[in-house]
Formats: sequence, C-alpha cells, structure tokens
Amino acid sequence: MRNAKSHLSLLALVLVFGGLHAQYDLQPTLLRSHVWSQTYQPANIVEGEYEKFRYGAIGTGWLGNTHAPLKGVFDENGYIQEATKDRLIRDLRANEDISAGYHLGLAAVNIKLGELPLGIYLDEYNTAYFRFNEPKTLGLILKGNGPYAGDTVSDNGIRGNIARVRELAVGTGWKWDKLSFGARIRLKQGIRMANLNHLNYSLFTETNGTQVQLAADYDLVLTPKLAKTGLFAFQGFGAGVDLGMRYELSEKLDFDLAVTDFGFTSWKTNQLADDVNVNWEGFSVTSLFMDSVSVIIQDQVDSIKDVLLPDTIVGRTMLMAPMSIRASATFHLTEQANLSGTILWNPIASGAPTRLPLISVAYQHEVIEGLTVGGNVYGLGLDTYGFGAMANYQFTVGSASFDILAGSDNLLGLVVPSIGRGMSVYGGVGVGF
Repeated sequence: MRNAKSHLSLLALVLVFGGLHAQYDLQPTLLRSHVWSQTYQPANIVEGEYEKFRYGAIGTGWLGNTHAPLKGVFDENGYIQEATKDRLIRDLRANEDISAGYHLGLAAVNIKLGELPLGIYLDEYNTAYFRFNEPKTLGLILKGNGPYAGDTVSDNGIRGNIARVRELAVGTGWKWDKLSFGARIRLKQGIRMANLNHLNYSLFTETNGTQVQLAADYDLVLTPKLAKTGLFAFQGFGAGVDLGMRYELSEKLDFDLAVTDFGFTSWKTNQLADDVNVNWEGFSVTSLFMDSVSVIIQDQVDSIKDVLLPDTIVGRTMLMAPMSIRASATFHLTEQANLSGTILWNPIASGAPTRLPLISVAYQHEVIEGLTVGGNVYGLGLDTYGFGAMANYQFTVGSASFDILAGSDNLLGLVVPSIGRGMSVYGGVGVGF
C-alpha cells in the first residue's frame, strides 16, 4: 500500500456501528389518558374515557454521545467538515458511547371487552450503539490511518450493536381502588442485526505509508442480510413482557413503576471470530503483459479478505431486549398542572445503556382548554444533561376526540449545539370514539 491515507479493510467492520441517544420519553408517559403513552407505562391503559375504541400513533428519533457537543455535525451540505472531525476526535474521551435510532409506534388501539380494556400495538425499532476506549478509533473511521502514520493506535474496548425489530403486542389492565396495573406481551420479528461483542486492535502505519502492521482479535455476529429487508423479512424471533403499576397515595400524589421490554430476540446469524496478525507491504506488479491489473488487484483483495475474515459459523444468537426500568412520583399541583420526578435506567448493553440512572424533573400545565405545554430537565444518563419541551392539543369534532403531540426530551443539541451532546424529537396523533 503506497498511500498513507488508505483505509484498512478490517476497520470497515465497525462502520456499521457508527451512529450517533438522547431519547428517554420523559414527557409522553405523563400524558396518561393518551393511548400512545401505554408504550412507556402499561398501567395507563386504564386511564381516560372513550366509548368504543381509541387509536394513536407516535414516532421518536434520537442522536447522542457521552462527551462531544454536536456543533458542526449537521452541516448544511450534508458532510462533516474536517475541522468538525478534528474537534470531535479531540472532545471524545475513553469509554465513549455513541447511539442513534428511531421508534415508530405505528398503531396503538384500545377497545373494551365489557369492562376490561384491551390494547393492540404495532411498533418498529431501529437502533445503533457503539462504544470504544480510544478516541483515535473514531479518527481512523473519519479520516483513515494517514494522520496516524508513524504512531501506533490501539483500542481494547470496542463493541457495538445495530438492530431493527418489529413488534406486535397485546395488553390489558385493571384498577382496584387506588392501585392501577397494566401488562403487555410483545412478539418480536427480527429484521436485521449485527452485534460486535468485542474488537481489540493495534495498528501501526509507516511514516511513508509503505507498511501497515495490524494485530487484532474480534467476535462479530450478524444476520445473513443487513440490507434490502422488506416487510416480511424474518431473520429473528422473540418475545418480551411489559409490566406497570400506579399507586395513588392521595389526591395530590401518586407513584409509578414500569418495567418495559423485558425479553429476548433469537437471531439467525453468521459468526466471525478470529485473531489477526498482518504485516502488509503492499504488492508489486511484475508483468502487465502476463496478468491484467484487475486480476492482480483482485488476487490481493482476496488474500487480505482470507486473513481478515475467517470462515463463518452459521447458527443462532440470542440477545436480551433493551429493557427499561422507570420509577416516578407525580405531584398534582392543581387540576391543570402537575410536577413529576423520574428515575430511568436502561441496563442492557444492546440497548445503548445509560451509564447511570437518569434523573428527570418535568412540569406540565394545561394553559387553555385542550392545550397542554410542558418542560423537562434531566441529568446523568448517556449524554449527561439536557432539557426539553412539548405541546399537546386536544379537541373534539362531533362525537370524535382528537389530539396532536409534538416535542423533544432534549433540545440542547438543537438549540445550543456547542454544548449539547444529544438531541431528540417526537410527535404523535390520536383519535377516540
């Protein structure tokens, strides 16, 4: 290899994990009478009034990391400028977590079977999570190995996960005096997944770019298809359980507890695991008349692939679902206003875990009939701190009631990108009869 800026093939393995998490659903769960809030608190199925049925849909998206502000990431030309790349690499620290994803709550329907409420839900999740110990690892991805010529770059803590899962869930709930309880069962359709259990490497590039020395070991499992996965793609299956309860201590104060997505997905996978030791000095062309250039290059690519990518092992891999544990207390200041405190923890690694339980305070107020606005602040979690806002409008047309939701758990990355390490947006609609 004669060019010091050439990218090493093995490092392309981690590119699929390079998303950027700041989505905690801190305010939608507090709008208890809305059908889409049951995604975060199953006990909300017993809240609200409707005659026959009600329907809701919600979509959320998030982007975030542990240490680096988002300034310059969203360049108007669609490219990350070199100065932004340099700043990101400089701002990142050891044990860096990067995450991105979206959730589409395509349908949430409630009907009544006598006095028993029944919920049916269709959701899709697409998430990416990446962790590394050495910021120069991101530098290799963004800038190649050229800037590190003459130096040894190593990292012994790389891991990552991408997953796309579709779910069909069924739930119900009960209310006894001051205690409300809700439960849901999720059936999971695995669409695609790649899970990097670990990647450890040491890379040295000669100053003039004529030699590359690589020592690495990795363990990667992935579904046979990572792209072109349609509606009926079925590369995994699984199940999960949601449980939620609420206790009304008084007219002014109640407590919530919810455990959501406690379950698993079993994936059909190919496993790649290997120890790599490469000392590559490029290749020479001995005769353009005997062999074509394309054949020479293909031979070199095949030989490198044989070293870096071992024979695959076909099997199944079971991964835990990205479980969330949420506890909150809500103080009803007036009939129109309430103040809530929430502790949220995501303990499963494949779900972009919060480093510490996130602590949030949220305030919501119905300022005029039908219009509720709110704000929240939080600390700890993945991106350390943030603030958000939301608005929800409810109105009726004849016998039908409608509501519209828009907001963000974290506006900091949008409003002050020089400080904010994460951002999120969400929106929802609902109708009931």
